[in-house]
Amino acid sequence: MHFLSLFLVLNTAFCFPLQIRTNSFNAGDAYKSVLNSTWDLFWNEDHQAFNLNDPNCNSNFSNTAVWDLAVVGKAFFDSGDANTTQKILTELYKYQSPSGWFNAQLNQGESYTDDNAQIVWALLAAYDVTKDDKYLTSAEHLVDLIQGQWSSIGGIIWQTGKTYVASISTTEAALAAVRLYKYNQDQKLLDFAEQCLAWMEAKLTNPSDGFYYDGLDENSGNINKGKLSYTVGTAISSYAYLHKFTNNDTYLDLANKKATAALATNSSNIFMNSDGGWNNSLKYVHLLFAGIADLIEIGSQSQYSQKLVDQGNFVYQFDQLSEGDYADYNSVKTLADHYTSVTGKSSGYSYSASVYCNGTESEPQRSVLNQGSAAQVFYQVNRISS
Repeated sequence: MHFLSLFLVLNTAFCFPLQIRTNSFNAGDAYKSVLNSTWDLFWNEDHQAFNLNDPNCNSNFSNTAVWDLAVVGKAFFDSGDANTTQKILTELYKYQSPSGWFNAQLNQGESYTDDNAQIVWALLAAYDVTKDDKYLTSAEHLVDLIQGQWSSIGGIIWQTGKTYVASISTTEAALAAVRLYKYNQDQKLLDFAEQCLAWMEAKLTNPSDGFYYDGLDENSGNINKGKLSYTVGTAISSYAYLHKFTNNDTYLDLANKKATAALATNSSNIFMNSDGGWNNSLKYVHLLFAGIADLIEIGSQSQYSQKLVDQGNFVYQFDQLSEGDYADYNSVKTLADHYTSVTGKSSGYSYSASVYCNGTESEPQRSVLNQGSAAQVFYQVNRISS
């Protein structure tokens, strides 16, 4: 059932670096298409919930993780559609425990601060649609809980009751705080966001590229030196908001340095492949799109606009299984073959049965998280293209 009537933007033709051919790409149309396909495929009316399983592969219904729900939920909330927003909110609150935390899985006790930070963002988007104070109050309570996860060595504990301090939980906590500040003007929220980011810069930043390491253990201090694009994206967003609310140019400078590094085409950029597209998993990279879109719109840094459109076109051209359906180009054979035929380069594809329905390469399996992420990618591109 299609339900959206979204604004459209003018078609824009543009070029990718190196060998990628020019395509016409309309981010507003792509956003609408993903939402429609996602609702048709994954929303289960009988359960009043999104299905973790691709119904074309598996006839059984399973509830999604709350992270998936937060990502796809915000994608729908941003569309402004009140009917779908209310349905998804009803599902979301089923994950909330008596303590106020939203659990990672339905009817299970584990909760994570990064999940809950993303739920804050979703609740604020839902508040914009509904104007129901319940959602603003829930967001405020969650931020209070997240602030209580500040560890003994600094930074935000990733899983409640555990000892790992993650860059993603710390930067997402900062972003939850600055987004909430827009609604209640509580100076303590800005102070907290500044504290989170200052700790990140001091403790988890690789000075050679400005990117963040994954995290460290509160007890041992051992650092996991993996790097992911979503921590950079959420930091850029947080710095853009902090600059807006404080007029401190240091925050804009930090955001610009990270955005420039994330878009650099040099061989040392771990987030960029040789053809100029971000290479982190689709299910995570939407947060980098959001960060640079925030920097463009909130920070008035229009120099990144065309580059962000180019990144959106990369997703549109290489990750699209069929109209409105998306997966990682280097994980699905048909997409990998298309990538190689266009660029002349290896996609890095290797077969994994879990990517397909019954392991069959001609039947790629769709996921609600990839769908939600793709929708958010196109929403962000449309936002700065309109």
